Amino acid sequence: AGRQFFCPAVAKQIVQEKGGHRVRTSRRTKISLLTSRQREMLIFLSSGSSMKEIAAAARISIKTVESHKLRIMKKLDIHNRIELVRFAFREGIAHP
Repeated sequence: AGRQFFCPAVAKQIVQEKGGHRVRTSRRTKISLLTSRQREMLIFLSSGSSMKEIAAAARISIKTVESHKLRIMKKLDIHNRIELVRFAFREGIAHP
Protein backbone atom coordinates (compact mmCIF):
# COMPACT_ATOMS: atom_id res chain seq x y z
CA ALA A 1 0.00 0.00 0.00
CA GLY A 2 3.10 2.27 -0.10
CA ARG A 3 3.19 2.74 3.67
CA GLN A 4 6.22 2.22 5.87
CA PHE A 5 6.28 0.36 9.15
CA PHE A 6 8.84 0.59 11.93
CA CYS A 7 9.29 -1.29 15.15
CA PRO A 8 8.10 0.66 18.23
CA ALA A 9 11.68 1.54 19.28
CA VAL A 10 12.42 3.16 15.91
CA ALA A 11 8.99 4.77 15.63
CA LYS A 12 9.65 6.68 18.89
CA GLN A 13 12.72 8.26 17.30
CA ILE A 14 10.97 9.51 14.14
CA VAL A 15 9.90 13.14 14.24
CA GLN A 16 7.40 14.46 11.73
CA GLU A 17 8.30 17.92 10.48
CA LYS A 18 6.88 20.34 7.97
CA GLY A 19 9.24 19.22 5.20
CA GLY A 20 9.11 15.50 5.97
CA HIS A 21 10.51 13.24 8.64
CA ARG A 22 13.78 13.02 10.49
CA VAL A 23 15.23 10.78 13.17
CA ARG A 24 15.47 12.35 16.60
CA THR A 25 18.94 12.18 18.06
CA SER A 26 19.77 12.28 21.71
CA ARG A 27 23.26 13.57 20.96
CA ARG A 28 23.86 16.91 22.65
CA THR A 29 25.96 19.29 20.65
CA LYS A 30 28.12 22.08 21.98
CA ILE A 31 25.50 24.59 20.83
CA SER A 32 23.35 23.41 23.76
CA LEU A 33 25.96 24.91 26.10
CA LEU A 34 25.05 28.42 24.97
CA THR A 35 22.29 30.60 26.36
CA SER A 36 19.73 32.05 23.96
CA ARG A 37 21.50 35.44 24.16
CA GLN A 38 24.83 33.79 23.33
CA ARG A 39 23.23 32.06 20.35
CA GLU A 40 21.90 35.42 19.22
CA MET A 41 25.38 36.93 19.55
CA LEU A 42 26.84 33.98 17.64
CA ILE A 43 24.50 34.78 14.75
CA PHE A 44 25.63 38.42 14.82
CA LEU A 45 29.30 37.43 15.07
CA SER A 46 29.04 35.06 12.13
CA SER A 47 27.27 37.61 9.94
CA GLY A 48 30.48 39.38 9.00
CA SER A 49 29.47 42.56 10.79
CA SER A 50 32.00 44.59 12.72
CA MET A 51 31.88 44.73 16.51
CA LYS A 52 30.58 48.30 16.24
CA GLU A 53 27.76 47.21 13.89
CA ILE A 54 26.85 44.29 16.15
CA ALA A 55 26.79 46.57 19.20
CA ALA A 56 24.50 49.03 17.42
CA ALA A 57 22.14 46.28 16.18
CA ALA A 58 21.96 44.60 19.60
CA ARG A 59 21.82 47.96 21.42
CA ILE A 60 24.73 47.09 23.67
CA SER A 61 28.27 48.39 24.04
CA ILE A 62 31.19 47.14 21.97
CA LYS A 63 32.78 45.92 25.21
CA THR A 64 29.67 43.82 25.94
CA VAL A 65 29.82 42.28 22.45
CA GLU A 66 33.47 41.43 23.06
CA SER A 67 32.56 39.90 26.43
CA HIS A 68 29.85 37.74 24.83
CA LYS A 69 32.31 36.65 22.13
CA LEU A 70 34.94 35.62 24.68
CA ARG A 71 32.44 33.69 26.81
CA ILE A 72 31.08 31.87 23.75
CA MET A 73 34.58 31.00 22.59
CA LYS A 74 35.50 29.71 26.05
CA LYS A 75 32.38 27.52 26.31
CA LEU A 76 32.93 26.08 22.85
CA ASP A 77 36.71 25.77 23.20
CA ILE A 78 37.18 27.90 20.09
CA HIS A 79 40.16 30.23 19.80
CA ASN A 80 39.35 32.79 17.11
CA ARG A 81 36.44 34.38 15.28
CA ILE A 82 37.06 32.42 12.07
CA GLU A 83 36.64 29.11 13.94
CA LEU A 84 33.56 30.59 15.60
CA VAL A 85 32.02 31.39 12.20
CA ARG A 86 32.83 27.89 10.91
CA PHE A 87 31.17 26.40 13.97
CA ALA A 88 28.04 28.54 13.43
CA PHE A 89 27.75 27.39 9.81
CA ARG A 90 28.34 23.73 10.72
CA GLU A 91 25.62 23.89 13.37
CA GLY A 92 23.16 25.63 11.04
CA ILE A 93 23.11 28.77 13.19
CA ALA A 94 24.52 31.02 10.46
CA HIS A 95 23.44 31.25 6.85
CA PRO A 96 25.30 32.70 3.84
